[in-house]
Amino acid sequence: MQAASTPLRRHDLDWLRVGALGLLILTHVTYVYRTTGWRIHSENAGLWGDLVVGAMAPWRMTLVFFIGGVATRFMLQSHDLGSFVANRFLRLGVPFAMAVLLLVPVMWWVTDPESHAYGYLQYVWHTPLHAHTVLGFHLPDFGHVWFLSYLLAYALAAGLAWRFAPRAWRGVEAFVERLPVWAIFGLLAALFVLSDAAMRPVFGRTDMFIDDPAGQVRCLPPFLLGVMVARSDAFWGKLRAARRWLVPVALVLAVVALVMAGRDTLSGHQLPPWQPGTAEGIFGAAAALAILAAAQSALNRPSPRLAYFSDAIMPVYLMHQVVIVLAGTAVLRMGLPGWVEFPVLLAATALIPLAIYHVAIRRIDLLRLMFGLKAAMPGATRKITTP
Repeated sequence: MQAASTPLRRHDLDWLRVGALGLLILTHVTYVYRTTGWRIHSENAGLWGDLVVGAMAPWRMTLVFFIGGVATRFMLQSHDLGSFVANRFLRLGVPFAMAVLLLVPVMWWVTDPESHAYGYLQYVWHTPLHAHTVLGFHLPDFGHVWFLSYLLAYALAAGLAWRFAPRAWRGVEAFVERLPVWAIFGLLAALFVLSDAAMRPVFGRTDMFIDDPAGQVRCLPPFLLGVMVARSDAFWGKLRAARRWLVPVALVLAVVALVMAGRDTLSGHQLPPWQPGTAEGIFGAAAALAILAAAQSALNRPSPRLAYFSDAIMPVYLMHQVVIVLAGTAVLRMGLPGWVEFPVLLAATALIPLAIYHVAIRRIDLLRLMFGLKAAMPGATRKITTP
């Protein structure tokens, strides 16, 4: 199958990958300051925490799945099916399994009041590794790495379609390429509203893949869009031109969504789920497309720092929630004012995993593989420029 066009490297999408995972880290730190609470909860929590999370939640995972789709399309162009499947298991499956088995249980053990009756290994065996029952099967908590299982399954399905249904693939790709940006925005917004306003109130969000219909409707469309438009010059040109209206529309919708989130918190009673769900769904679609459009002009250039942080961001992300729980438990005991406590916790959450990556993970091939990175070829010198 021939490629549709476009260059072999999109530096803006590399930057957005780093930025999207970085924003997930910021979001998870802010969970400590939401009024609804989290694994740990600060006395400085308030409406501001709800609003910060509300400003990012509707679109941050959309970017992650879209970029995952783009990466899948580029890899399919340059790999046979066997090497593609092996690569996806190494880059997504291995870090997912490592985090579920080694990192997520630490957070349970630290924050669960019942853990004090057990040693760590006893607790891991009896509780977190049987945290959820899905269709009669006991599954561990996927924690903050849940999306890796979705990306892996989507990528494998895309690989099979690429290999065994090339004519149908070309037809869908050509159809999506012809769509105007407003139609893509409308389709995404409709699916996001279906997920957020109609399905989530009924099914919830489990993040467990098998029993998560609302999550599938939220996550699969941006992945498929990324797959289908990754190498389309026509789409990227139309998207770049559409930023003139996408950016202001996204800003207006952001205000609407945040006003609803603020009313929900301040009024003391929940709005009907379809109201905030509708606002979040439409805002999420507009914001994701606006960010993609703006990034083409601002970020599509190489940088030594990009090479470093592209390598570092996955290990930092995988470790960050453990650091939030461990460091946060200590920081919250200090009784600091919120304007000091929040940046201290954010700095610890970002810098401690980055230091572990810099000192150990990037240099040791076994650790690199565990965290989803490429190992150096035997005898080769790894060239990663430090920031």
